[in-house]
Amino acid sequence: MRPLLSLGSSLLVAAAATAGNLLTNGELAAGGGGWQQVRAEGAGCATLRWDEAGVLEVAFACSASSGDAGWRQEVPVEPGAWYRVVVRAAAEDLSGEGDAQLTFRDSAREVVWKTGTESFAGTFPWDELAWRLRAPQRSARLEVVLGVRHGQWGAARFDAAWLERLEPGAWRDLSVDLASDDGAVRMLAQTNRGPRLLNRSGVLVDYSARLAAAGIRMIRTHDVHTAFDVSVVFPNPAADPADPAAFRFASTDDEIAAAGAAGFEVLFRLGESYGGPKTPRMSAEKWAEVVRHIVLHVNQGWAGGTYAGVRYWEIWNEPNGPLFWSDTPEAFYDLYARAAAAVKEADPTAKVGGPGLAGHTAEAWLRGLLRHVRSVGAPLDFLTWHVYHMGNPHTLARAQRQLRALLDEEGFADAELFNTEWNLAGGAGCEATGCRLVVESAYNAAHAAAALAYLQDTDITMAFRYRTDGVGMFGMCGDGLSEPEWSRSGLAFRLWAEFARTPLRLNTTGGDTEGFAVIAGRSEDGASARVLVANQGSPEGGYRLRLAHAPERFRWEVVEVSDAHPCVVGDCDVHVVASGTEEHAPGGVIAVPIAAPAVHLLRIESAPASPHPVRRRLSSLQ
Repeated sequence: MRPLLSLGSSLLVAAAATAGNLLTNGELAAGGGGWQQVRAEGAGCATLRWDEAGVLEVAFACSASSGDAGWRQEVPVEPGAWYRVVVRAAAEDLSGEGDAQLTFRDSAREVVWKTGTESFAGTFPWDELAWRLRAPQRSARLEVVLGVRHGQWGAARFDAAWLERLEPGAWRDLSVDLASDDGAVRMLAQTNRGPRLLNRSGVLVDYSARLAAAGIRMIRTHDVHTAFDVSVVFPNPAADPADPAAFRFASTDDEIAAAGAAGFEVLFRLGESYGGPKTPRMSAEKWAEVVRHIVLHVNQGWAGGTYAGVRYWEIWNEPNGPLFWSDTPEAFYDLYARAAAAVKEADPTAKVGGPGLAGHTAEAWLRGLLRHVRSVGAPLDFLTWHVYHMGNPHTLARAQRQLRALLDEEGFADAELFNTEWNLAGGAGCEATGCRLVVESAYNAAHAAAALAYLQDTDITMAFRYRTDGVGMFGMCGDGLSEPEWSRSGLAFRLWAEFARTPLRLNTTGGDTEGFAVIAGRSEDGASARVLVANQGSPEGGYRLRLAHAPERFRWEVVEVSDAHPCVVGDCDVHVVASGTEEHAPGGVIAVPIAAPAVHLLRIESAPASPHPVRRRLSSLQ
């Protein structure tokens, strides 16, 4: 039996000492009880096994995506209390979403909040997945399911589970070395929709200034419902793609021009918005001809077109799920290969890829696509994927590494890999999971800020947030009329944009991969530094930030995004919560209270040592 290992600040001990574990038989000893099989309707091809070594296995061998299966246990919890959940898991060729699913229920057993911990797929050795969180108000019980959602192939294994209650109020020790060099900070700030959009009342709102303030430089053209959908641009599927009169390019040209004029690059999604056709409406060969002429119009001036220089062309959106594709996987594989070749034929300098995978866990489907692309010699310059997950923000970094390994294994090591949709939750199922508790709160801000920090340690090049508009639709911005101009998650992007202006990354200590992220940077002239702290669900009362190699004199200020400040029409902004000079940082330590969920940005500026000095750089050694 494998012991629970130490992780972070808590010691996870072997099975013999489980006094702090709220779960019965957390060591998963065979015959020790505590866990029951759970299998959703449609999961008949799932096999659940509990072996003598103390390993729970959930295995699938299905011809198509199946239901959910796993092992469950339910325990009482206190509303508002802090908890830490840790599981040890491994996976082998898993095509499905492995996770420790958490469902908080009230005394009437109604769902208060349902979330994952840290989802996984693919193949990886035994690893610990850990996360800190707070039980929502009204919570009475917590159901823990160790299992797989949407399983199709492969196996997930679990050999330990731990749930402990955390006491609030302790302070966390952090440090940053202002003279260090830890590489470069990447600004992973892209978005879906915009910059000009109609609000729910039909009023055209220009989000350009706010997107620029959030650091956005590229916009993906998905879910605009006009301008970029193939069924809008080429409405009659029986028409001749070689006939300019068959196309409706006016709105396409206007929107690309508006984006360019505001300083935004466009990633052109070739396909359909939500609610549109789920097939190409014509043969794959003809659809590829339509695509070729769209690229010719946008980049080569065909049919009175433009020379917009659109670099990235993404084919379709989520074809591995039922919301955007109703044909077979093989039909999409063929469509992609033909359309990708057509993009390159129209503009050999363009980058083509896709397909905007629904989730990161459909490995069997993805391998089918990659193998078809390789067999027919079709281009794939980049692969794109999506994730909607309300748990540990480290899920995004784990997903990027998993997909990178798969691409490399399948012979696409040179292909770029990035995300074109991410947020906490999406779709009609959002309300059923209690998503409103977190989507519009500072929890979303802390999740976004931490995820961007964790992604710095992967090879991801872009991450397109879904989406620009609609606070109620987890957008970065509201219309400023019926909604505040910003959402709290949008404010987090504003702080990240400021942080990215100190692009020389510095060494830090004290953060973790359980939802408490710390990242620091220094300006190129060495006069400024920024430290970003994102606390999604840790119970600390504050932190002590020690500055190594600080200048003799400096000023500092802390701005915050949290639920302690209003976010309503006319009043939604970051707030200064602490400030001082080196005199208020004894021994080079800045002490700042923080209450999760929250995002802090510490601004540190060197100050003159005398009325007429040479300004000392933050990077200078003492």
